[in-house]
Amino acid sequence: MLLALAVTALFLERPLTVGKVRYVVRLDAAALKPLQLVHSRRVIDRVLKLDWKPWALQIADVDGDGHVDVAVGIVKRTRYLPQPHTCLWIFGVRDGKFTRKWLGSTMGRPLLEFGFGESEKGGAPLFTLERTLEGKVALSRYRWSGFGFRKGPKEKVWDSANGLLLQHGKIELIGDGRPERFSSEEWK
Repeated sequence: MLLALAVTALFLERPLTVGKVRYVVRLDAAALKPLQLVHSRRVIDRVLKLDWKPWALQIADVDGDGHVDVAVGIVKRTRYLPQPHTCLWIFGVRDGKFTRKWLGSTMGRPLLEFGFGESEKGGAPLFTLERTLEGKVALSRYRWSGFGFRKGPKEKVWDSANGLLLQHGKIELIGDGRPERFSSEEWK
């Protein structure tokens, strides 16, 4: 799965409003600094390294402070996991610059996909698909805990799963070849 993520050409843009200023967050996997903040059609800030192989981009108010955050999935080596692996990093935007909020080296298990649910008190919940030790795929829910994410008690496991999609309070994916749909309320 990591190889498929690493070679995928990716160009994503997401609108982002901070106060009264409208930006576009761009993830251009072919750029030397792939995560870009655009204002009035000009790139005004760039972060990340090309060799970190970005593979996903989400916008959400992670911690419930009323300011949207930028979540990006990357593949890189870290101090405690020297082999390349998927990571989730969270950035804020302040004064036209990306600010580091959380640079997670792991979610505890190999991260396959992620998405954020609708904002709740305390921020938008993070839903992940992760590879278990047994080689299966688990859907998990996390909440921001002040510095990083805390995993909730509930999870569902399939032999295989992909296509995580969160919208309108629903969680959709393909589990063991069949469409699965849940209410995010079921996962509180």
